[in-house]
Amino acid sequence: MELVVENVTKSFGRRKAIDSLSFNARKGEIIGLWGADGAGKSTAMKILAGILYPDRGSVFFTNRATREPATRAKAHIGYMAEHNPMYEKMNVVDFLLLIGTLYRVSRHRTSARIREIMPACGLENEKYKNIGELSKGCRQRLGIAQALVHDPEVLLLDEPTAGLDPNQGTGIRNIIRAAGKEKIVIIGSRLLTEIESTCERVIIMHRGKIVANQTTRELQASTSIDLRLKVSIKGGNLEQVKEVLRRVPGIHRIIEREGEHLELRCKRGSAIESSIFDACQDNHWYITELTPLPTHPEELLHPIT
Repeated sequence: MELVVENVTKSFGRRKAIDSLSFNARKGEIIGLWGADGAGKSTAMKILAGILYPDRGSVFFTNRATREPATRAKAHIGYMAEHNPMYEKMNVVDFLLLIGTLYRVSRHRTSARIREIMPACGLENEKYKNIGELSKGCRQRLGIAQALVHDPEVLLLDEPTAGLDPNQGTGIRNIIRAAGKEKIVIIGSRLLTEIESTCERVIIMHRGKIVANQTTRELQASTSIDLRLKVSIKGGNLEQVKEVLRRVPGIHRIIEREGEHLELRCKRGSAIESSIFDACQDNHWYITELTPLPTHPEELLHPIT
């Protein structure tokens, strides 16, 4: 199966949100849509999900010789919005059963699917809790579970790790990688480090247009822009922390910011977060914040083009 996007354009009034968007995605691929706020990522995801109609162009699936418009193929699509609406007073299992019903999946099949995805999404101990009682990380995992409950062929996730701590983000990425083995997965994110750590291919959007469509390795090779991390570490004094971090491979520069925060400039694609965790564990320190700082598309346009 292949998802084909051909010359899709979408405007809101006089503002063109999407301008001649074209790309293909195949089963087994995890693709990242990356760009700053306002680049058109969320609008593109809603069009792919069949929620919005394009003004021009088309989105369809190919399966050998057949073509099927995305707006008629929602049964094949799982979609998690950035601000994912849920029924706060429903428990997790009832909510997923409702989603299965909305997709016209039998209750028996939905129940079997719930038993399958609960452990995979880390929700086994939360299944009888009301959604309003769940943590941010659990709600994100439930968002992915509701997108997977009808076993779609295409999984669309808009900012799936937004607002999560590093450990929660790792769990979400593991779920996405597992799904990506047998589905088309497309992730929208404003954080380049999120795309690099999860996706095989990145589509960079800028002002509604695609300005690059590359594998993540090609992107890393084509730019010397550093990964920037905001970090706060407790347990040692600032000079001790800086001295240890200077010895972590891949960290080029350490900049002091307000309070006890540090900004780290690091080599891209170096799995630097794991090295920082290991260094802190060796010194019995703990991390109170480890947040990727955004890279703007303008920084990459020149080296790419």
